[in-house]
Amino acid sequence: MKYIGLDIGSKTIGVASSYGSIASVLTTIRFEHNDLATGLKKLLQNVDFSQCEKIIIGYPLHLSGDSSESSHRVDIFVEHFKNYIDAPIELVDEKYSTVEASNLLSNLNMNQKKQRKVIDQIAAVMILQRYLDTEDK
Repeated sequence: MKYIGLDIGSKTIGVASSYGSIASVLTTIRFEHNDLATGLKKLLQNVDFSQCEKIIIGYPLHLSGDSSESSHRVDIFVEHFKNYIDAPIELVDEKYSTVEASNLLSNLNMNQKKQRKVIDQIAAVMILQRYLDTEDK
């Protein structure tokens, strides 16, 4: 079973994958601020979705559960993304995934400059792993 997890940001897309019950880092797609069209193009060029059974995308909601500017960005991205893939997409609440990723990397004594290079991948892993953990129960 292959899942791909995505953390959609304003300048990056963190990508994780799973062939079982453990998520692992894949890559980070970088693009100009809010240029989602380029982000989508680069994602499709660099990630093989052909064997993917489901795509898990982090959905950034406010603590109250209300949608945010970031969730609106994800909505737009998903509308375009659906035209290029066959796998079902599931949106999952991504509360604190980036904060948790930053804390993890800080605990590993990684400096801020190095963290910026991998934080989106780690956030995507956390989003996908949470999904896998709840899916297994």
